[in-house]
Amino acid sequence: MIRTLATLLTLLLLAPFSFAQADKDADKVLLDTPEEVLAAAIEATGGHTAWEAIQTLRTEGVRISDGPMGSGKMTSTFVETIRYPGYLYNVSEMDTPMGAMNVTRVRTPEASWVEAGPIGRHDLPLAPSLTLEAACPELFILEGSVFEISGMTTGQFEGSDVYIVSIEVVGVVLRRYYDQESFLLLAAERLSAGGGEDAEPELVKYSDYREVEGLLISHAQDEQVTMRMISRSGDGEETATTRRGDSTVTIENIVINPDVDDSLFANE
Repeated sequence: MIRTLATLLTLLLLAPFSFAQADKDADKVLLDTPEEVLAAAIEATGGHTAWEAIQTLRTEGVRISDGPMGSGKMTSTFVETIRYPGYLYNVSEMDTPMGAMNVTRVRTPEASWVEAGPIGRHDLPLAPSLTLEAACPELFILEGSVFEISGMTTGQFEGSDVYIVSIEVVGVVLRRYYDQESFLLLAAERLSAGGGEDAEPELVKYSDYREVEGLLISHAQDEQVTMRMISRSGDGEETATTRRGDSTVTIENIVINPDVDDSLFANE
């Protein structure tokens, strides 16, 4: 009898919490369209007006990435300057298995290239880059001029309920994962054209959001990407190889709207 009363008392005490939790879940209203999710993400991180005011951006940080041919990890410090839309200038000092090497990567709307120590200059393919179109990519996506929104689903990403917004550009599928509570971007993945649903996508995870001049900006990224490496023989012949690689990026400083010299992007 005593045990029965104790069980009833426990159920009565737990019942209000259970009903409250059920009501909380029932009150959760999901957004209906990808456009609503993108707009919510813009507002959650600072608002349309503040993001649109950014014309240039400079970040300083550290990247730790897989070395070539299984040679362990490489650490590089970098300073990256972007002028929107379409211009990038990145200078990295890399600690490679062969010693320190300075690498400069430049991109403009017309060309893209890298200059790396003894390897010299190597031109890179010029492909659409969402991160170079606007400081807040969601603003550019909503314009719909190049990147086309193809759909939205809901799901989970590493234990968080998310909205999954799908975008397409020149046959490439991009998926962006937004937390359903905070609307912060948790991850972005890229599936190359022709890869199919079973192909392994490139993935970037975003975390450590901090406020910079009223904007919430990720200060840590984990990347699982296809790495392209260029080697040059003594007679000048170049060999390009690609493989999967992991990198972690830690942002140490962000400057909004710094002065940027046009000469950084000179294609000489």
